[in-house]
Amino acid sequence: MKRITTALVLLTILISGCSHTTVKSDKLTPETGEKPGILVFIDDKTHEHVREELTAYLEALRYDGMKPTLFSKSWENPGEIKDSIVAMIRQDPATEGAVFIGDIPIPMIRDAQHLTSAFKMDPVRFKDMQRSSIASDRFYDDPDLRFDFISQDTSDSRLFYYSLRADSPQRIDKDIYSGRIISPRLSDEKYEDIAAYLKKAADAKYESNALDHAITFAGHGYHSESLSAWEDQLYMLKEQFPQLYLPGAYLKNYYHTMSQDLKAILLDELQHPDLDLAVFHCHGGYDTQYLLGLETPQSPPMAAEYIQRHFRSKIRTARERYGEEKAEETRKYYQDKYHVKDEWFEGLYDPESIRQDSLYYAAMDIYSTDIEETDPMARMVIFDECYNGQFFMENYISGTYIMEEGATLVGVANTVNVKQDIWPNELIGIIPRGARVGQWHQFNTYLENHVIGDPTFHFSNQDRETAWWDGILNQHKNDAEFWEQQLESEDLTLRGLAVRKVFELEGTEGNSFLVQTFLDDPSENVRLQALKCLAILRTPEFYDLLEKAAQDPSELIRRISMNMMSATGQERYLPVLAGAVESDVSKRVRFAARGALEIILADEEDSCYIYRDEMKTDHELTRINETLQSLDRSSNRRLYDDLLKSLEDTTLTDKQKNGQLRIFRNYQFPEAIPVLLKFGASFEESDYIRTVALEALGWYHLNPEAPAETEEALLKLATDPQTPEVVRKEALKSYNRLKEGANNPITP
Repeated sequence: MKRITTALVLLTILISGCSHTTVKSDKLTPETGEKPGILVFIDDKTHEHVREELTAYLEALRYDGMKPTLFSKSWENPGEIKDSIVAMIRQDPATEGAVFIGDIPIPMIRDAQHLTSAFKMDPVRFKDMQRSSIASDRFYDDPDLRFDFISQDTSDSRLFYYSLRADSPQRIDKDIYSGRIISPRLSDEKYEDIAAYLKKAADAKYESNALDHAITFAGHGYHSESLSAWEDQLYMLKEQFPQLYLPGAYLKNYYHTMSQDLKAILLDELQHPDLDLAVFHCHGGYDTQYLLGLETPQSPPMAAEYIQRHFRSKIRTARERYGEEKAEETRKYYQDKYHVKDEWFEGLYDPESIRQDSLYYAAMDIYSTDIEETDPMARMVIFDECYNGQFFMENYISGTYIMEEGATLVGVANTVNVKQDIWPNELIGIIPRGARVGQWHQFNTYLENHVIGDPTFHFSNQDRETAWWDGILNQHKNDAEFWEQQLESEDLTLRGLAVRKVFELEGTEGNSFLVQTFLDDPSENVRLQALKCLAILRTPEFYDLLEKAAQDPSELIRRISMNMMSATGQERYLPVLAGAVESDVSKRVRFAARGALEIILADEEDSCYIYRDEMKTDHELTRINETLQSLDRSSNRRLYDDLLKSLEDTTLTDKQKNGQLRIFRNYQFPEAIPVLLKFGASFEESDYIRTVALEALGWYHLNPEAPAETEEALLKLATDPQTPEVVRKEALKSYNRLKEGANNPITP
C-alpha cells in the first residue's frame, strides 16, 4: 500500500493546471452523458453540527468524479426518504447510490425472513419487536419492494416497523447501493464522531492507495473446524486478490487454533499503518467478535480445568438469566451427567474465581471497548459475523471501527445472524481493481447485510492495462454485447462479473452458456457464479448439473451443491450424497450430505437405498450403508413418528402446532407438502396456523415437484373471497415465492 497524500495530489493538480472537477471529468455514464449521482441524506440536527465537514465531504465526492445531491431535513419516516430516492432515480438515471448520515429513520422489516440468509426467529415466541425484526436499508436501495407500515417503536423513535406485502417482489434486486454513517454512541458525542469521520472520508478521496496489505481470520466454530473449508476459502481469495501474493505485498491468514493469544495478535495487526483490508469469518454479537474457543487441553490437569470452567460458565449464566433455582438445577444436571463430585464446582461464586474466568474469556474475543482503545488502520473490514452491523444499537462494533481515529473507512456487516455457507466474497475481486465498495455491495441480495461507512470509498486500480475498470459498471450497465465479449476475458474477476451481467440481461436465453461455463471454467469463483445463476433459473440443466457440482474440486461448490440437493428432495441424488457422506475430505461437506440424506431418505416404505460403488472397498461400502440405514431409520422416525404424527393430535395448542410446522422451513421433507397444504386450506384451523403452514410452503422453491403440486392450491386460496384476508395474503406471498425462486439460492 502506497498512499499519496492530499497535499501531493493538490500540488500535482496545480502543476498540471487542472481543477478538481476536470481531473475526474472522464467518469461519465454514456447512457446519460452524466457523472454518476450519489444521494446524501442527513437529518437537520446532525447537519447543524457537521456543516463544515459535510461540505468538505461533498466537495471530495465531486473531486472523485461523482455528482452529489444533498437532502437535509427533520425526517419523519422512511417513506419520505424512499420517495426522494425514487424521484431522483426517475429524474437522473445515472443515480448510483445513497449515503445515510446521522439519525436517518431505520426500517425494521418483518414477514420477510426468506430474504435473509439465516434469520428465522419466531415472532410468536419472541414478542420483542426489535429482536424479531430486521433492520434493513433494502427498504431504500430496492424501492420495488413494497411494505405495509405497522408502527413506530416507542422506545427508539428512529425505528419503524414494516411488513413485506404479498404483492411485492419476493426477491431483492437493488436499484442503487447504500451505506450508513452512524455513530455507535447515542449521546451528543455522536456528532463529534460523525464530523471526524466525514473529514477522514473526505481526505481519503485525495489519496492514491492500492490494496496490497491484508489479513484474514477464521474463528472458532465458523467452519466446524474443517481445515478443508478454510483451505478452499483461501484459494478462492487468492483467485480474487492475486496481487497479495506478489513481492512487496503483505498477507497473513490466521486460523483460531494457531494461538490462544490471537486476540492480542489481531489487535496489533489491525494497527499496522499500511493495512488495507481485514476479513473476519467468525461468530459475533452486536458489540463482539467471537474469535476463540476454550484452549484445547494438553494434559490431565488442563482437561480438568477446561471442564470446570465450562461448568462454571453454564451455571453462572443460568443464575444470571433465571435465578438461583435454575442455577442449582443446571449444576445438578452436569454433576449427574458426568458423575463428578462436589469439588468440581468449588469457587463457583467466589469473586476471585469469577474475576479470573472473566479475564480468561475476555482474552478470547474482541469487544467494542477493545477497538475504542485501538486505532484500526484497515481501510476496509469485512465482518462475516452475526449482528456486528446492528447499527441502531449503542456500541455496535462495526461502527466503532469506522469512528475511531485510525484509518478504517468502511465495513460490511450484518444486522442479524448470518449463515456460514454464504459465499461472502462473491465478486469481491472488483474491489482491488478500483470499484467502489457500494458498487460491489449492490450485488449482495441479503436483507441483513449493510455497508457501514462511506459506500463510495474505493482503492486505486492496480491494473494499468484495464484503467477503465472503475467506470465499467456504469459505462456498460446494460450493454449485453460488451459483457458477452468479457466472457472470454483472461481476467477471472471480469469473467465472473460478465457471467452475472449476461445472466441478468439475458435471463433464460443464457442457460446454455452458464452450463458450459460451469463445466469448463478453471476458476472456482466463476464456476460458482454460473451455478448460482442456474439455480435461479431452475431449468432441467441445473438439476442435471448438481451431480457434477457435488464432485467439483472446490469444497465450497460441493458443500453448496449438497444443500441444494437437500432442497430439491429428489432421490436421483442418493448415490452422490451417499458417496460424500463418508468419504468427502471436508467435514462441512460430509455434514451437508448427511442433512440432505435425512431429507431425501424419509419414506414410509421399509426398503432402504443400498449404495454400491465398484471403486470402494467392502469395508467402505459396509460403513456407508450402515450410515444410510441409520439415517433412514432416524429420518423416518423424525418425520412420521414425531413431526407428522404429532400434527394429527387434536389437543395440540396453536403454539405447539406452530413449533412443528415451522420446522419444515429448514427441513423441506417432500412428504410434508400435502400436510402443509391441508393445514393451510383448513377452515378448522386458526388463521394464524394457516398462515404458518402456507409460509412454510414458500421454502420449497428448489423442489421441482412442489410448484406443480402447490401453486394451483395457493392461487385458489389467494383469490377465494371466502378465505380470510390474512390467509389470502400469505397464500399469495408463497405463490409468488415459488414462482420467483430463492432470493439467493446459495442459501436455499
